[in-house]
Amino acid sequence: MDDWTRMIPVAVIGVVVRLMWDRLREPNPSAEPHRFVPEPTPIVPEPARAPRAKRVRPRVHEVLRTATHGEHIMIAGRIHHSAGALIAPLSGIQCAAYAAYAHSLPDDRGAPPPVDLCEMRLAPLVVEVADGTLSIEGDAIVRLRCAPVSPRNVERETAFLASQQLEDLLPTTAFAEAVLQVGDPVWVSGVLVRERGGEHGYRELPRQACLEGRPGQPLSLGRSRARWRRRSRRRSGTAAPANAR
Repeated sequence: MDDWTRMIPVAVIGVVVRLMWDRLREPNPSAEPHRFVPEPTPIVPEPARAPRAKRVRPRVHEVLRTATHGEHIMIAGRIHHSAGALIAPLSGIQCAAYAAYAHSLPDDRGAPPPVDLCEMRLAPLVVEVADGTLSIEGDAIVRLRCAPVSPRNVERETAFLASQQLEDLLPTTAFAEAVLQVGDPVWVSGVLVRERGGEHGYRELPRQACLEGRPGQPLSLGRSRARWRRRSRRRSGTAAPANAR
């Protein structure tokens, strides 16, 4: 057997091996790993924000009869009487309304104050205006110019801070307070509500007027700078009562 005859089987084996090798190198679609395709994230619209109540300035009235039901008004008068008595937290004075503050003393570091407390309370009141009365009850903004209480009462100041667990900051805290009492001249603002007097709402019964707070139209009161004086009834042809001021 010559050399060519010997090489034929070797060549055949080589061809078979090469075909098998190429076969193994061919990609198998079924053997490819599964590619993870993330699902599109659904777009969830943000919840609509409730519109902020726009602050509305009250309309100033000198007399109650010029104001209408549901109107945001401001009127001056004096506290006629109070249905309950409050005790001012810093001075211990019995009053109809108060505003009390506690603030940290300023320092050189410019850090925000750790103490910033404000407390306002109002007892149910009846405010006498020039031509009638107004009932006031509920949460209100008591706008008063406060001043330090003299003499200081450390026990009351500590109790005032203890409501917020800040009593350890007493040495670096300043306090101020103001009160309103029966007979004080005040201004009041809120939404005027007129209600029928009596149980059956007869036409001959007068309407009771009160002030209440609404969004953007808060119930507020403060000390009136002007000296309040009841409007004389002589202008309407009726003699003023003997006890009129």
